[in-house]
Amino acid sequence: MKKSKLNALLFIFLIPCFACSQNDSDSEVVVLQEEVVIEYAMFESHPVEMVYDPNDGRVELRVLFNKDEYSASDYKWLAFLKEEVLRLASANQPVVLGKSGYTFEFLGGHPIWAPYTGWYIDYNCKCLYFANSGSIDGQIIQAQGTKEIEGWNGYELWKLNR
Repeated sequence: MKKSKLNALLFIFLIPCFACSQNDSDSEVVVLQEEVVIEYAMFESHPVEMVYDPNDGRVELRVLFNKDEYSASDYKWLAFLKEEVLRLASANQPVVLGKSGYTFEFLGGHPIWAPYTGWYIDYNCKCLYFANSGSIDGQIIQAQGTKEIEGWNGYELWKLNR
């Protein structure tokens, strides 16, 4: 009796796995590209990066912290990133990103207000996703905001409480 139950379990669990592993000629392999990460400035001794994701066109700025270094209630990082996005988005020409050799050009629209925290094993980062429809050509990153302000306009309304 035990052997037949074991055979039944093997049949139930192995056959579906075998079927999933078969090559389906209609299936498509999706290869994700790595983000382009450009460190170009410092904020209070922390690296500042512009990140372009070629998989979805998102562009964001982020400040890197050691894994347990920052206080969750300290929002000076967000005030810095907000001002940096406004500087980049309001320039009438491509902006050189520090000494990285890259330039950034904002093609118009409204910057997206989407701050978030990234938690990783070795570090944490505070991020402000601000553009979509990004692209890269050589060492020039271009991105565009939205046609209309979507949701809450943090660029106009959010202020650092001191």
